[in-house]
Amino acid sequence: MKNSWVTRSQSLKVTKIACLCVMLALCLFFIPQLAQAATTNQISQFGITWTFDKDYEYGQFVNGDYWVVGPVTIININPPSTNIGGRIKNGSMLNPKYNVNWYQGFDNSTLYWVYNTAGNVAFNLPLTITTGSLVSTISNPVAGSRPQLTDAAVLTVLASAPVEGSFRPAYSSSTKTIKYNISVLDEPGKGYSILKNLASVTGTPTLSTCEGQLARPWLELNVSWIAQYLRPSNNQQVTGGYGEYLSQQYGDVILLLNINNTNANKRKLLIEAIQIGIDSYGGVQEGLYWVADGGHHLGHMLPILFAGLALGDSNMAAVGSMTNSNVPVSPYHNPQPAKTIFQEIQSTFNVNALSVSITQSNTPIAWTPDPRDAGHSAPYTNDMLEIPEYGIRHLESPQLDDAYLATGGAGTWSIGYRASFGAGEMSHALAMLILGAKSYVNHDVFFDYMDRWMTASGGAQGASSASTFAINMWNAYRANYGSIWPNKATILYGDVDGNGEVSAYDAALTAQAAVGLITLTAEQIQAADVSGEGEVSAYDAALIAQRAVGLISKFPVES
Repeated sequence: MKNSWVTRSQSLKVTKIACLCVMLALCLFFIPQLAQAATTNQISQFGITWTFDKDYEYGQFVNGDYWVVGPVTIININPPSTNIGGRIKNGSMLNPKYNVNWYQGFDNSTLYWVYNTAGNVAFNLPLTITTGSLVSTISNPVAGSRPQLTDAAVLTVLASAPVEGSFRPAYSSSTKTIKYNISVLDEPGKGYSILKNLASVTGTPTLSTCEGQLARPWLELNVSWIAQYLRPSNNQQVTGGYGEYLSQQYGDVILLLNINNTNANKRKLLIEAIQIGIDSYGGVQEGLYWVADGGHHLGHMLPILFAGLALGDSNMAAVGSMTNSNVPVSPYHNPQPAKTIFQEIQSTFNVNALSVSITQSNTPIAWTPDPRDAGHSAPYTNDMLEIPEYGIRHLESPQLDDAYLATGGAGTWSIGYRASFGAGEMSHALAMLILGAKSYVNHDVFFDYMDRWMTASGGAQGASSASTFAINMWNAYRANYGSIWPNKATILYGDVDGNGEVSAYDAALTAQAAVGLITLTAEQIQAADVSGEGEVSAYDAALIAQRAVGLISKFPVES
């Protein structure tokens, strides 16, 4: 009996040990694995090489940029920063960000910027960094070029190795906390699940072409138009670093990600697009904003919004509420609008009494339309009230707004940067609608104005034109994502069958369309999308059913 008890006791102990081993194995399996430890004394990327005093643990973020565990001592940067005959080039900066003095330490021949010797840490070798982002550059050999830089790379020094699949923290951020991982892209309501799989159109670019455009970090370091002089030509691959062209490029990328393809094929471009947004949002958190100014600062809202949606970061996605106390606002606006940081919101407005008063009677401030539009200006009139409109610096200077560009005549739509704004922003407006993200912007007149501009221009005006791909995407899909201005008031939301009332039958039609049993027309889709999410769903059907029996009096899209 005693031996039997001992045998059972030993068996129980063995069983417990085995269970503990299984539990430990399961825990180890489900714990995110750290990037494999590897060491090196030299890292190279985009033609730039950093050499260290010894081997350090290093690796790559999910977008391919490098990290190294600090403190690290850098003894050489190649190509070196040099001072030859007074010309300083190939500088490096630690955590570069916008500053009110327009200081930069990359190249002293950069037009309009103020070169700051202390900012160029490449002259401080050996350089020890505990944590931080070292941005090193290669200069254009020709002084006074636009842009002045050809290449830039980011080396991030961390306190410890990040989890495999981590996104790089923003280069301008003061802290280098790892916040995001690629694993989130597979979660419901984030990453791949927010993307559509629309049929391609004529002019659809290849994924590989767009991947090359976003593969390197984009430098955004100033609130002024001079930002273009420090956008490296091999990083931000557009003529002169001009905002209109960068805006088109990014907007086309987001449209392409919504074209039918596998998640595996979309992966690289999706990662790159998100990283651009992370960097832009990091700049905002450090005080960056974009003042409305022609074509210079277009397209910064969508990268932040898209990254926020893809990563499930509600604070990042809340672009419509992002403000900065330094954004200039005219005292003549009544009530005073929010100091929004994006040009898309600053430049679009509904014509109001102030517009008429300034342009008709120079009250409360004299009307001074852009002098580059000499001979092509006209005042607003009362019959224009409430139309969606564009002003080159409307938030700051409504006295520059000009009705002539909105009403016809020689040069219409191509003067005063109206064409630049339209060509640069059209793909962004469409992308936001397709993503169901209009409510995050909280500025409907931006979308109304883009409808108006596309109706008038077809996507090309003067020297500016949206891409063939974006224009064809607009023509193919815009009608599927909400009403098109000026027809907003003619839609009876919920009236899918078009008989002038909202009924249970409308809810049934919507439910059938949501699961693919029937196909709705473009007009029916607009009426059925009562949630305002940009697509017809079971949620829309439920809302219509509630409205039909009087449980609700207004749809979300009408709020």
